[in-house]
Amino acid sequence: MDTLRSAWVRAKTFVVLAHLTKDKFNFIMEECPDEKFKMLQEINAQRSAIEHEDGASASGTTTALN
Repeated sequence: MDTLRSAWVRAKTFVVLAHLTKDKFNFIMEECPDEKFKMLQEINAQRSAIEHEDGASASGTTTALN
């Protein structure tokens, strides 16, 4: 997926912003498989919580991250 994406975010409090390129992110994911696993677990947990709130899990339209 090489599509450029953008987003606007407004913080309510002080924030430190960092930029991580796709190549650097992929490198980190390869070099730190334990961190990749933890991150994917957290993403799946948050996605499940949102689906549970929205009732989307019953629709069968979601996929799990591996």
